[in-house]
Amino acid sequence: DYASIASAYSAASCGDLIWVRDGTYSITSTINLNKNCSSGNEIVIQNYPGESPKVECTDPDAGGGADRVEMNGQYNVWDGIEITSCY
Repeated sequence: DYASIASAYSAASCGDLIWVRDGTYSITSTINLNKNCSSGNEIVIQNYPGESPKVECTDPDAGGGADRVEMNGQYNVWDGIEITSCY
């Protein structure tokens, strides 16, 4: 259990699966998916089965658009989680 998606990702290693439970997750900074993994050994950030979590940026224009989810690493999978109101 982690307090945020970003903290769960920070603790994850290649090959890990992060389940995200139902609800709206408000973010105020960048979630940077920047770990480099390989095919078959991905980090997967996914909705918990049967649930529909959302990530919502609280102020996407503040700080030059710092509220966002970035995919900068190889083989980082974001699946089943809606992203709204982000830069």
